[in-house]
Amino acid sequence: MLDYSRYSDTDLLKLFQKGDAIAYREIYDRYWQLLFRFSGKLMQDNSIAEDIVQDIIWVLSRLFRVIGSKFSYN
Repeated sequence: MLDYSRYSDTDLLKLFQKGDAIAYREIYDRYWQLLFRFSGKLMQDNSIAEDIVQDIIWVLSRLFRVIGSKFSYN
């Protein structure tokens, strides 16, 4: 199994756009905590912050899939 922790964010996005679920998980693991802390400070409510982070990650995953289907990296 590949060590996805060594991949750059750009490389992970390329893999994710090709349908690599492990790349998606690595992106999620890298940024969930950071987004949660930021949202928690803004909202002052961890439950709402968690919902916001889940929504952000879902929207970004959809966006990257659409972008990946229309454009390719060189």
